[in-house]
Amino acid sequence: MLVTIVVTTLVWLGVTYATGPEPDATLDAFYLRVRPGGPGWAHVSERLGLGRESTPGGALAWTNWLAGVIAVYSTLFGIGKLIFGEMGSGLILLAVALVAFSWIARSFRSEPEPPAAAIHREERVAAD
Repeated sequence: MLVTIVVTTLVWLGVTYATGPEPDATLDAFYLRVRPGGPGWAHVSERLGLGRESTPGGALAWTNWLAGVIAVYSTLFGIGKLIFGEMGSGLILLAVALVAFSWIARSFRSEPEPPAAAIHREERVAAD
């Protein structure tokens, strides 16, 4: 496993430094579609005239990341436990996964739509 980690890390670092950056148009299109947060995207957001947008999910966005990790692993191990006949622990793990997925869904429901996304949605509707 350590050899795999070292080799893949060297390969992706080599490819990253050997290739040029994406054109601004590609970054702009990606930003408008995904709306990634964080300081690394501030220059793209400002170039698009959106100002410095906050991180999607707010200050507690890291809780969605943690809930995602918990949800994925709980689902995988829960299904594995059920397959091998360990019903009690399998159902507990799947219940933990359900709580984690619910946390993520709740946080996305309460997140307001970014203004630029609403504008682009209206443009698409008008074009149809």
